[in-house]
Amino acid sequence: MIPATNRSVGLPSAVLSVALLCFPLSPLNALNSNAGAIGASTTATQLPEFEVATVRPSDPNKGGMVGLYTYPGGRIQAGYCTLRTLLEYAFSIQPFQIEGGPHWINEEHFEITAIPPDSSAARRLMPASIKEPPNKEQRQMLQALLIDRFGLKYHFETKEGKVYWMVRKDKELRLTGAKDKTQLPFVNVNVYHDGVGNGEMVGQNTSMDFMAERLSRILGVPVIDKTGIAGTFDFHVPAPESANADITNATLEGLGQLGLKLRTMKGQVQVLIVDGASKPGPN
Repeated sequence: MIPATNRSVGLPSAVLSVALLCFPLSPLNALNSNAGAIGASTTATQLPEFEVATVRPSDPNKGGMVGLYTYPGGRIQAGYCTLRTLLEYAFSIQPFQIEGGPHWINEEHFEITAIPPDSSAARRLMPASIKEPPNKEQRQMLQALLIDRFGLKYHFETKEGKVYWMVRKDKELRLTGAKDKTQLPFVNVNVYHDGVGNGEMVGQNTSMDFMAERLSRILGVPVIDKTGIAGTFDFHVPAPESANADITNATLEGLGQLGLKLRTMKGQVQVLIVDGASKPGPN
């Protein structure tokens, strides 16, 4: 998980909070292509490009923000991001949808500052929060940057595997209509630092699609919303008295308290295969 907070050394000794607001991607659709994000391998010349972009290795001893942020005027700022993380943002996909590539794509960290040209629609963007995800044009520009500066070569494959359907249980829903519909969606599941889940779940202004996408990231398995529930909601499920065995059990218990459950199914999942990549040279 890449937290959208100032970077600090080490993890809190008491609890690690899996905060899912900070990696806002488009809702995952494991059975169909994500228009504008998932498709055939392409080249940078077919994509819109940033006018100015700097890429440099991260200094692990220097503080700063972690993740990718969008600013007025379409500027993108990425801090302490691996190439794998940048691929997640650029193609609006989950970590488990990326395979292949050299080992360093999971280990080396980079800083990126990129500004779109004045002629682009992105130049006129005024996001309400820097945590808003990049839009389609910005993602395409980021794809072009990765192809150009990281020598990215890739293709997509469709593979069959396990997916979860998120469905309603035969019990009352414990979802309250969102108090502030202008707030960025937020879903949070707490786990102890040793990985033992406590089952507490918090959500603010979250739709079922958003929740399914965030649960996909927690569980490492595609979650598809099949609840048929419209609207956005706030909720809080307190931790149970006894700790759960792992994050999966914690998540399942929290969902059960909300009146939801996951059903194991088989489905088709789009996977990005990294055929090649190289570390970027000096700007």
